Amino acid sequence: MDSGTIPPEQANKLREQVARRLRYLNRLCERCQRLGWPVDDPIAVAAQRARAMMQDLHTAAHYAGCKSGVGRESSE
Repeated sequence: MDSGTIPPEQANKLREQVARRLRYLNRLCERCQRLGWPVDDPIAVAAQRARAMMQDLHTAAHYAGCKSGVGRESSE
């Protein structure tokens, strides 16, 4: 099994779970910025990296949940 064979329903459940954590990381990054943390602060840097990786995972799960288009032929 790989991301090309995961059932769309399972991919969508993964996307929903990732979305919750992505929203948290978005808020964390916004909070660091709003509070004026230096851009090179280790926590701020790690939060930005984590947010970018989580966004990549969210996008991959989204595309895995699509039934056609984005590299998949329609199953109908």
